Order: sequence, then structure tokens, then C-alpha cells
Amino acid sequence: FKGDVSMVDKKLDYLMQHAVDGLIVFMSEQAWDGMERLAELDIPVLMINSPAQIAGVDRIQVEDYKSVETVVAHFAVAGHRRIGILAAPQNDFVARERLAGAEDAAAAYPQVQLVTAIGDYSRSSGYNGAKELLSQGITALLVTNYNMAMGALEYLQASGDPRGRQLLLAHYDYTSEMAELRNDRIIIKAPTKKIGQLSAERLLLRMNDTSLTESASLSVANDIFGIPDK
Repeated sequence: FKGDVSMVDKKLDYLMQHAVDGLIVFMSEQAWDGMERLAELDIPVLMINSPAQIAGVDRIQVEDYKSVETVVAHFAVAGHRRIGILAAPQNDFVARERLAGAEDAAAAYPQVQLVTAIGDYSRSSGYNGAKELLSQGITALLVTNYNMAMGALEYLQASGDPRGRQLLLAHYDYTSEMAELRNDRIIIKAPTKKIGQLSAERLLLRMNDTSLTESASLSVANDIFGIPDK
């Protein structure tokens, strides 16, 4: 259900016409007109990374808030006082969760100031956001989106700014594409295989046991690399 949410009903009609046995809905918009229709389908339905709670529809939530909170707290404990976060647009549920995790972690340390910039998911906004935040004297930076992280790394590689070489960097990553660009990074990775496995297991459970009626809400932790003992 990527893109225009006004098309959701048409997409649902298409899938049901093809006699699917289960449905996984992966969209983070909080709601769309007709969302309650998911509860009326006669097949198991599971939503990923959505705050919506619908009767009979299972949910899997990735622990983005907790992951970002952990990383920013690590920055603070390591002695960083001006911490930058390059966040995605706040009309997206996942983006709000990630920024909230950073804000709450920083608030627990009175000596820490969180400096925020908002990007638009693009590489160019990552490049410009890193430039803006570095100019404000940050010593640690968390980028909450993969494409923006690539742009931020491009800026740090190209600018020659000595502050960039000393910067402690953390970001979301889903591939190994940036592995050679910088070694001293903290990386948050969504456990995509685990999410897929858990989704399939839950749908199959419902398919095989039609007596299950109550919704299940499951959480999955991100993997964090680069923090000791993680």
C-alpha cells in the first residue's frame, strides 16, 4: 500500500479478487478513509509499523523508539553534549517514533542539547542536513533514514571539514553498501528476515486456527551494531 492512500480500496479489491489467503499491510500512515474495512475481510490481516488498532487485525511493531533512545543515550554517556539528529518528515508515524526516542533520551541528560534538522528522505537532504548540523557544533549525529544517511556520509567524505572526521556517527542502514566509507559508525538495522518470518507465522497460525479472534500486538527489536555489548 505504498503511495496514494486513496487507492487502498482499489488495491484491496484487486487482492481479494485474486483469492489471497492472508494479507500483510505495510504502511505507516496513521489512518486512511475506510481503514475499518480491514476488520471486515474474511482472511487473516496483519499490519506492520502502524499505530492503528483494529479489531481482529494483528500488528507487528519495530522498536524504533527504543533503538534511537538507546543510541542517543549512548552518545550522552560517552560525553557528547551537542547531539544532532537528522529526522524524516513528521507526518510519518515511524519518523515520529524515531525523533521522539531521541528527544526523550536527550531530556534525561540535562547537560545534553539535541540539535534537530528535518530532511525529506533524499540523499540531498542528508547532505545538506549534515552540513547544517555540523556547522552548529554537534559532536555526534544520528541519521534516521538510509537515503539521508548516504547523503550525510557523502558530505562528511567530501567536505574535508576536520569536525566531520571527529564526528561520532549513527544511522539506519539496510545494506552493506556503505561498509567501506567509514568504519567508526553505529548502525541500526531492522531485522527484516525476522519480521517476515514472524508475519508469516502469525498469518499461518490464524489460517489454521479460525477460533482466534482477539488481535495480537507483537514487537521486534532492531539490531544495533557499534555499541559495546550490543
